[in-house]
Amino acid sequence: MMVGDTFSAKRTFTRGDVLAFSNITGDFGSLHTMPDQSGRVRVHSLLIASIATKVGGDLNFFSETLDHTFLKPVYTGDDVTCKITITSVTSLDDSFHIDMTLVFKNAERETVATGKGSGFIPKNIS
Repeated sequence: MMVGDTFSAKRTFTRGDVLAFSNITGDFGSLHTMPDQSGRVRVHSLLIASIATKVGGDLNFFSETLDHTFLKPVYTGDDVTCKITITSVTSLDDSFHIDMTLVFKNAERETVATGKGSGFIPKNIS
């Protein structure tokens, strides 16, 4: 793990994904339940942010802090890619402390959200 390393994950959310997230969170706001003229519903902001969880799981990352800014709406059927860039790595006794930036882009390469976070990656997983 080095400063400048990048990781990415891509997701296209479905109406089923949005409904499942609504069931978990209890957020059944009309933005997420009433289709627009194209039959799409708006994806929850935190569901968009969850794309980064795929990379976190691959790295065995334990999140310490997360801060997101949501810039544009995402609708069901939209492709969204999250790119994570490592900005700081500190070696500790049993783990690495990592700082990172996150950029979420739609298929048109428009930034729909940004973020930063920090946390730990264990050196030895048993």
